[in-house]
Amino acid sequence: MAAALDRQRRGVGRSQRAGESWSGPRRDGFVAAATATQTGLSAFADDVGRIGRRLQHLGHLLAETSAEVARQRLLAAAGADVAACEDAAELAKDAYARAAAAFAVAAGEPSAWRGHAADRANRARLPRIEARLRARLDELAARRHGYQPYGPGLSMPDREEEDLARKLRALAVLRRVLRLPGRQLLALDPWQGHDLHAAVSVGDVDTAAHVAVYVPGMTSSIQDSLVKADAAMVALRERSVGSSGGGGSGAPDTAAITWLGYDAPQADDVLDGWLSVGSSHLARTGGDRLAAFLAGLPPTHLTLLGHSYGSVAACYAMRHRGTGVDDLVLFGSPGTGVDDVARLHVPAGHLWDLSAPEDVVAATQRFGTLPSMLRGFRVLGSGSARGHVHYLDAETLSQHNIAAVVAGRPEDLVLAPSISQPEHLATFGGMG
Repeated sequence: MAAALDRQRRGVGRSQRAGESWSGPRRDGFVAAATATQTGLSAFADDVGRIGRRLQHLGHLLAETSAEVARQRLLAAAGADVAACEDAAELAKDAYARAAAAFAVAAGEPSAWRGHAADRANRARLPRIEARLRARLDELAARRHGYQPYGPGLSMPDREEEDLARKLRALAVLRRVLRLPGRQLLALDPWQGHDLHAAVSVGDVDTAAHVAVYVPGMTSSIQDSLVKADAAMVALRERSVGSSGGGGSGAPDTAAITWLGYDAPQADDVLDGWLSVGSSHLARTGGDRLAAFLAGLPPTHLTLLGHSYGSVAACYAMRHRGTGVDDLVLFGSPGTGVDDVARLHVPAGHLWDLSAPEDVVAATQRFGTLPSMLRGFRVLGSGSARGHVHYLDAETLSQHNIAAVVAGRPEDLVLAPSISQPEHLATFGGMG
């Protein structure tokens, strides 16, 4: 590659010295070669970025492995009871298995990702996680009277107790959703943040030709949002059958993932600095975690869906190279945080926006330029959807459009009425 670029540079120099004599087929050939080289370098950079994200993820897992092994040794050295040592050993074993899988993915092994394996490993962790959360909650309850509040608001132990209680409620909801058929628990993190973090798929990511990852926004959490979000993904997946030309129940060629892998802003934190919906902090940190998750998914047609504050996190994730995202759909977005779509590493022509009438959040521009104002985004029709929370409602034009993107069927898309509609985009009649 370096030698080819050097030869091209020498060719440019000779051509410049020759002046006007360098023209015609020779020049056209050089331009074609330079364009091909640029395209190759861009693809190479994307590959390097993808590997970098996977290696970063691997580093986190290896660090976790080391920490659990060290914990196991300390427990043994301190004469801890057998149950505690066995729990530490199991955690170390799980961390090592996930690190080994991540290493295989980073090395480019096509069969490294296994949704079924991740699902089994994460489900096996649920009882241990619940036990540890309850033990810590009991410990804090026993010591509660030894702490004093820090003035108005919560004391430190009170906040931790509240977080533990939230995570236990989230585990109960998560278990209820996982009892439904066809679910895969692809990610589970109870320790980073105030909420339990998880990613739940409807459909098999190992075999799906199309995968959608949905990132909800403000006030979302597993305990309060997973049931509704999961149902929306079921309906979206079923709707994609018609868009993809598939048949039968269950949309076997599509998997839809609800990603609740970050602490979304909550209503009671609206004035709480970095935790506030007015701050981009949670979107930034969530975007980093989201990018690592996306980079670890199997190679397939991948669509990222971001709603409200979740669209801000999605845009931060897309600032990373190598996520593998083929289409980005934002709906109800309060801003992208960029002024040029080149900063979002998504293929040209695959950026989509929906903004419903009366959606006051989508008109705020709280987080920079709206997607509809950026050259490169195409605005899709939302039909009868009104306000901020109805984009995924069943039998709406907005749901149809999102499903068509997920299914890789741009010919089925309907642009917003105010947008000049190209001929290849079909009119979708009879839709509210």
